[in-house]
Amino acid sequence: MFRRPIKRHDPTAILHQSVLTLNLSQKCVDVIGDGNTNFYTASKTYALGSFKMIVKHNGIRIGEIMVRRGILSEQQVLEILDRQQNVRLPFGVLAEKMFEVSVETIEEAWIEQYCHISGEIDLRHQQVDVRVLKLINRRQAWQFEILPLRFEPSGELLIAASRERLARAVTFAANRLKPIVYFRVAERNHLRNFLKRHYPMPEISTEIFRRAHELAQTS
Repeated sequence: MFRRPIKRHDPTAILHQSVLTLNLSQKCVDVIGDGNTNFYTASKTYALGSFKMIVKHNGIRIGEIMVRRGILSEQQVLEILDRQQNVRLPFGVLAEKMFEVSVETIEEAWIEQYCHISGEIDLRHQQVDVRVLKLINRRQAWQFEILPLRFEPSGELLIAASRERLARAVTFAANRLKPIVYFRVAERNHLRNFLKRHYPMPEISTEIFRRAHELAQTS
């Protein structure tokens, strides 16, 4: 039986893995092998709990993204990888500690990597099981821009999420949802249209929520 996670994890940690169902009662596998690694960042933590992600072996690495964006040099990436062999910490954690890369920058690179690996899901061609819609309420659906679609044959709960709020959605799912979750990124406008259909909000509530989100983004 799955138990709700009680630890917090750095979302960038999962991206160093080939196939991962992150159940916090089990060992996690990182880029250099098995280990009960404490995934965290110095200034911000994320709960990932029951989050499933499948990464192709030829998927883009987060270090490649940071080099392409000019955040790190190739030499700095090599230094981080070399350090990883000794301390067994995720790439994002070491980038923050060794070269003062901000958590926000790491998060952006993580999101780009995840979107590249998982690909975008077209909601217009997806079946929605109305029974799983009850797993979250209307406020949660809009706040985190998530749409539960169905339970996959293998047992995971498939959820569509927007790229813009993916990190927050992952944290929410880990803290509040009991099933193992598999996220797929959907185009934001399509997702919001589906949210309007399945989690309709009164016009005044929508406007209040929009303003609250804008204030949160600028604070």
